[in-house]
Amino acid sequence: MKLRRKTPFTLMKLFRNACVRAASQVAPTMVGLMFFSAAHADEVEFDRLITLTPTPAAPANAAGTGRAVFGFVDVGAVIGIPTNRFEVAVSGLLPGTYSVQLYNYEAPTTNEIGGGWFTVGENDTGTVSAVVANVPYYVGPSTLRDFTIMDSNNVILRGDFADVTAMKSGRVQATVPVEPRELAAAASGTAAINGTAKNGRARGTFRLLAENLPAQTNLLLRITGAEDKLVRSSRRGQIRVRSSAKKVNLFTLSTVSIRDSSTNELAHAEF
Repeated sequence: MKLRRKTPFTLMKLFRNACVRAASQVAPTMVGLMFFSAAHADEVEFDRLITLTPTPAAPANAAGTGRAVFGFVDVGAVIGIPTNRFEVAVSGLLPGTYSVQLYNYEAPTTNEIGGGWFTVGENDTGTVSAVVANVPYYVGPSTLRDFTIMDSNNVILRGDFADVTAMKSGRVQATVPVEPRELAAAASGTAAINGTAKNGRARGTFRLLAENLPAQTNLLLRITGAEDKLVRSSRRGQIRVRSSAKKVNLFTLSTVSIRDSSTNELAHAEF
């Protein structure tokens, strides 16, 4: 299912600001809807299902998966409403209440960003599924990292949303604008990611088109999780870049920075 916001970027900024004001006045709930701001994304789709690994403290047959879904659904022709959720499906756990912790990585630290809970009943003999966790509105899916499940004393299942090899399935799609910085005030363009993952293998591409940069100039391209790359702008001040999932982790790509030879930032894109 494709979740897409088709409305103008300016309207989405107004909606996002309204969410920020509302979030500052309303206490978060343990289970339910979560707001997601994909930086300045014009369309976002993120769906990742990972295998959770039992720890030594887990029951012998414990197993499970964690799933994160971020996106937008259209409401009329005016704005898109964020619809985000985290799900767990577990089996082999003893009856009781279990807590869920979510972490993201914002360099240079890993932070706990939300949590929730679910219950395994006395008569639950198969797989137990639940929608869990609340996440701050400002957390983007590309920064997601650890996902843990605890009993009353210990972590018993754990997974990593950044680990492609742990993905049973995944989907990410986003298009964001290239925004200018002071040294290149007219810079513009788009950055896009489109990728899938299945059974630990990722496919897809990252694409960048940036315009109105200094012409015929050697520039530095800095992408989250990838080595810095030297590129040269055209006579018209354009750069075009295309990278595959083998070179860039599409599921953790959060920022793109275009810099001059002195590493001064000229333009920036954020997923």
